[in-house]
Amino acid sequence: MASILSILTKKAEKNSVLNLSNDFINEVKINVPSDSEWQKQLNMISLTLEDLSLIRSLKPLISENIEEIVDQFYKNIEHVPGLLQIIQKHSSVNRLKVTLIKHIQEMFDGVIDDIYIDQRRVIAHIHFKIGLQPKWYICSFQDMLLSILSILDKNIESKTEYQRAVKVVTKILNFEQQIVLEAFEFEQIKERTRHEEQKQQITQSVGNSVEELASISEETSAALQELTSKADEVVVFAKDTAESAGEVSKNSLAGKNKLEEHQQMINKVKE
Repeated sequence: MASILSILTKKAEKNSVLNLSNDFINEVKINVPSDSEWQKQLNMISLTLEDLSLIRSLKPLISENIEEIVDQFYKNIEHVPGLLQIIQKHSSVNRLKVTLIKHIQEMFDGVIDDIYIDQRRVIAHIHFKIGLQPKWYICSFQDMLLSILSILDKNIESKTEYQRAVKVVTKILNFEQQIVLEAFEFEQIKERTRHEEQKQQITQSVGNSVEELASISEETSAALQELTSKADEVVVFAKDTAESAGEVSKNSLAGKNKLEEHQQMINKVKE
């Protein structure tokens, strides 16, 4: 009898998990500007305060099974060697597990404000910085969703209540993805802008170098012309010098003959 009562009590507890949602309506909040893009996105997926209250009521169930969710998450990541290498290079699985536990529990706090959004942006910035591609982020979120749905399926027997829980969980996970993927896109735009600026700087630098080379070329051309002119003068000078040398040689030979004639005359005078 006691065991039957225990079973019935547990079933009642499972069925009443979502019935507690009204108790948290005053604790949950959406604190973003009413005319902001975030509010428009929340409206598009119909994420309301009632949904957040229901999400908050699921937090004890999620916290109770948080290790199962996180272990499954990183078990799947180990099948992708590239991802594991990224993790080992920049951190460790154990450290990231602690971060992920905190992250998931915050998702079920039922509070969406600037702090909540900024924390997701920081996550996206870190992922982008270490080279984690958006496709792996999306895959990991799908894996997390399946783990959470499995836990809900085991603990919520009412089909209607289960469907309600599934809807609100998919909404909050969807909004998470919107924040992170938008931040990813922003980081990519910044990176492309930085590359474009670098390309422009290189182009400008090359242009300046071309102008400098053109100026140097003109100076070199002028210098070559001057050298050519000097070379012509040298050739003329050398030619004149050669002619002068020939004349000197000729005169020298004539002088030598004259000296010989004078020497002969002297000899005759002596005789």
